[in-house]
Amino acid sequence: MNNVFRSIITGFVLFLSVLNVSGQELIKNRLIVKTNDIAKLRQELGSNARAAISNFDVLSSDLGYILLESSTDFDLEELKSIQALKYASFVYYDRKVQTRRNPNDPSFGMQSYLNLINVPQVWELTTGGKTNDGADIVIAILDSGMEIAHPDLKENVFVNSIEVPGDFIDNDANGYIDDISGWNASKNNGTHEIENHGTWVCGIAGAVGNNDTGVSGVNWKVKILPISGVRNVASVIKGYDYILKMKRLYIQTDGKRGANILVSNYSGGLDSVFGDSPEYKPWCDMYNLLGAQGVLSFGSTTNTETNIDVDGDMPSTCSSEFFIAVTSIDSVGVFSRGSGFGTTNIDFAAPGKTFST
Repeated sequence: MNNVFRSIITGFVLFLSVLNVSGQELIKNRLIVKTNDIAKLRQELGSNARAAISNFDVLSSDLGYILLESSTDFDLEELKSIQALKYASFVYYDRKVQTRRNPNDPSFGMQSYLNLINVPQVWELTTGGKTNDGADIVIAILDSGMEIAHPDLKENVFVNSIEVPGDFIDNDANGYIDDISGWNASKNNGTHEIENHGTWVCGIAGAVGNNDTGVSGVNWKVKILPISGVRNVASVIKGYDYILKMKRLYIQTDGKRGANILVSNYSGGLDSVFGDSPEYKPWCDMYNLLGAQGVLSFGSTTNTETNIDVDGDMPSTCSSEFFIAVTSIDSVGVFSRGSGFGTTNIDFAAPGKTFST
């Protein structure tokens, strides 16, 4: 392909990528770039005067995705300039994701859902917490924020015992400094914003049980690994990459470092897009990488009454065998009006609306 024709095709692909964003909120000062050599792309960008880049952040070294950030918006010419670099194979704007809340349900998080799914009978056998060989079971939860010091959660929040708080050293050599209890994928530190939605999700999964406080989680003694600051596609990828590195480290060190993460959950996404689109493929690919390390991932579908097989949804349309897309049923086990559905892409239904004690 000659250079002129390549330039025309590249410009056309970029133009379609920029336009094909109906209903999405672009973050125009942040670009996600696919590369086959992160180090060489960094060198190329250093001599590229057309792109005013203030931050270069690796989202996933396994997949070759990086984030470029600027104090001003990148225009189409700058996108073309970066796309034309030898080691950049695809460039697109970062996008905001939607937390899938239930703000009009005053009883969200109440306990009758446990009876609907027969959890008390399960508790007769186990209340969760450890594998058969005595290792802690860790659930990684991605959200915009969560209250990890909540009285019904704090005993179950994962603590990285190798890290020394406040010494600004990566004590466990996992690539993250002072990640005492998880990671903030937006701030790039170990502090978490306090938000209700993530706190509720953590509580459903693992609020301390039988302690005369608050509610009981499905698992009473499980460890929760919080990943906060998840507000855009880049931070979703980065959050999953943190989980991947912590699980790999656990396996490589025979449990001496890292975390025994078996499950991840993210209750957020984007309406009306498909997982095989180039902009969302890395998000879906993370589920395969995690699955290869023994992590099963869950995600909620859209809070709109939509056939996602036809209209799309992220992450519901990710085809990974290691990802479970979940829709909502009400307090009597009937499909919730106002939730996504689909015979191909929805795997599971769980209590999600109109619950009371």
